[in-house]
Amino acid sequence: MKLFMVTLLPLCLVYMLKNNNGQSSAPYTSILAGLIFGALYSFIDCMFTSSYYLIRYAFFPNYGFYVFFEVVLPCLCCAGLSLIFIKNRSQILLSFGFVIAAFYAVYMPARIIHRNDAFDWYLLFVKPVIYTAMVIGIKNTAFFLHKTVKKASSRSLTAVSAGAGVKFFILPVSLMLCVLIIPPAIDVMNLLNLPFWIILPAGFCYGIFVFAQRRIILHIKTV
Repeated sequence: MKLFMVTLLPLCLVYMLKNNNGQSSAPYTSILAGLIFGALYSFIDCMFTSSYYLIRYAFFPNYGFYVFFEVVLPCLCCAGLSLIFIKNRSQILLSFGFVIAAFYAVYMPARIIHRNDAFDWYLLFVKPVIYTAMVIGIKNTAFFLHKTVKKASSRSLTAVSAGAGVKFFILPVSLMLCVLIIPPAIDVMNLLNLPFWIILPAGFCYGIFVFAQRRIILHIKTV
């Protein structure tokens, strides 16, 4: 029953590597760094944090817990890891997608197993799919940000004012925020025992959003 949960994110990582198409010049280095850091982070999480969590029957306190510990903190740590190990600064955003995918391939199954004694349909099937979609969405928006930075830097300061330069990043940053903030919200829906006919459509809509996001990024002109 746990096979799907354990293997989905690693399979996503393999798919991303197979379809790199030269976007990142050092995907193997990024993946190795992400896997090692994911294993170390998961070990610390399992050894030094308690699996006990007092559920408060309110959305925002639980949402704050999930969004910080399962999304914000891991992503910030992976961003710092990318800055340390990715020597080609022009490739950091492209490599970040592989670092984060490798990290979650280890971290998310370990966290689900560590923090839960019983495994329901959501933990075994829905949560892995949602976080796989999140990883793909992060990679897509990181690629979009890379394109935006590259094209913005090619313009002279006289051609692009500081205010206009900020506008270039509104869409990619907004997409990134949407990618990051939705999965914890669906987690809290399940935690508060909302009906499956609310949780499943929410997860499905998120998957459609990530799929549509990819098509939008491929066709949009960033600058």
